[in-house]
Amino acid sequence: MGKAANVQPEVAADTRLLLTVEEVAERLAIGKTLAWELVWSGKLPSVRIGRCVRVPLGALEAWIAERTEGIG
Repeated sequence: MGKAANVQPEVAADTRLLLTVEEVAERLAIGKTLAWELVWSGKLPSVRIGRCVRVPLGALEAWIAERTEGIG
């Protein structure tokens, strides 16, 4: 038998407070490169944890709300 795969329990992205930049790109339906550019430029709020970069879910929702036109 081979090595056991590194299996992590599946957690719904909606229940986590922090998202990866790749997850943000998926949610916004944009490319990963553009998502990273938004983070690097400071336009999209992010948090560093060691070498990891994460986007707080609340900050992403607020960022979207600030840029939403014609609603409300």
